[in-house]
Amino acid sequence: MPERVKLEQPIRAALPFASVAIRAGELVRSAHAARNSPRGMAGLPTGLPTLDKAMGGLQEGLHILGAEPGAGKTALALNIARATATRHGLPVVYASFDETPERLALKILAARSGLSMSGMTSGDVTPDAVDVEIAEHAQALASISFVPADARLSIGELVEQLSGALEQQGKDIGLLVVDYLQPWAASYAAGAKIELRVAVGAMALELRALALRTHCPALLVSAQNRSGQGSASMTSLRESSDLEYGADSILMLTNDAEAPVGTGKYGRMLTLVKNRFGPNGLQIPLVLDGRTQTFNER
Repeated sequence: MPERVKLEQPIRAALPFASVAIRAGELVRSAHAARNSPRGMAGLPTGLPTLDKAMGGLQEGLHILGAEPGAGKTALALNIARATATRHGLPVVYASFDETPERLALKILAARSGLSMSGMTSGDVTPDAVDVEIAEHAQALASISFVPADARLSIGELVEQLSGALEQQGKDIGLLVVDYLQPWAASYAAGAKIELRVAVGAMALELRALALRTHCPALLVSAQNRSGQGSASMTSLRESSDLEYGADSILMLTNDAEAPVGTGKYGRMLTLVKNRFGPNGLQIPLVLDGRTQTFNER
């Protein structure tokens, strides 16, 4: 008989079916309990009924939202955050590399109250009117917190922020939003002296590991590369290869200029191009209200 090869380091033990099946059964029980709870679904609500039905809400794992500039990816991410916070009082940690916390708060307030976002930032809406709406909606939006992100932000800090919010509010599930990946990865790549593609892949995988460790969904907003802008292809995600494989779902938001939606409103198409929780390829026509920055199914 040939001599058995001796390994310098022990390999990771293979898991027998019986033990894995027990844990798999626990996942099913957890999903069934959530489905029959007041939340009504295994994951967190997005505010879009068709999407929630296809995915069971945003479930534990990494979810990517991609779009070209100006399509409304931040507005859609905020709509999802607002649905999670206001419908069930669940914690949301929103880390933004693109907008200040103050502007994000105004966008959520506009969507919640019906005030004009451009009116608030241009001075057309009076401070007294804004104060009234803040007082009325502050409690409903209290579970949302913002992280003013910069190059020094670490994955570990996000873990602490999300874990702290869960503990403080006494919840076992919440939502992490990172808006958006590429500026953060560029800073990380420069500091570590590695390629941007490598940094994007590493950070996406770390965010997924964070989501699985906290048993929460993480929503990661991503830019598209120039050649793919306006398409609903996974390959249009900037530095896409590791994002494609690491994500549990990928949503692509594109313009739908031909849709008859009315003055001040804009047609959008949301395509579910990857979905580990159900079928792929679902297209959901949406309307973006430019005044309030809200999305609704069309």
